[in-house]
Amino acid sequence: VAMRDFNNNELLDFVALTKENNITVRFIELMPFDSHQIWKTGKFYGADHIVTDLKTRINALELVDGSQTEHHIFRVKGDKGKVAFIPAYSRNLCGECNRIRITADGKLLNCLYSQEETNIRDAMREGVSDSEIGKMIKNTMLKKFRDGWEAQHHGKDHRESMTQIGG
Repeated sequence: VAMRDFNNNELLDFVALTKENNITVRFIELMPFDSHQIWKTGKFYGADHIVTDLKTRINALELVDGSQTEHHIFRVKGDKGKVAFIPAYSRNLCGECNRIRITADGKLLNCLYSQEETNIRDAMREGVSDSEIGKMIKNTMLKKFRDGWEAQHHGKDHRESMTQIGG
């Protein structure tokens, strides 16, 4: 997890590991799942800023792969490995994401940031038909936010940690 004024001075050391090693070093953005609210302290270091900062230090950082909703993969020209950036919070095309999460207690979330839960477990226990459960899932997916910022704006910051949502 890359954090401003905490470990951002170590990013080049990690990128250097790709020079001789066929590995992918991944940097993920800080996500707002903590009871201490550290993400509100100014330590958030967005993937776009990380890439921009690294490009000022590494001239040969080139985009080689990636999806608009999940990750961006770069390679330093001539290096064996790759560098990936996972914009877990600042991504801007969440609406194209097709991922869902079901918590341990049977609640469906359309996004890690979603505050709205669809209780699939209780519906199944009550004998709701597969067709109706399918509609519940579809309706949940249709409520996806555009991006992490919008989801956070509509949220209540009630999650203590990723462990509460199965992360």
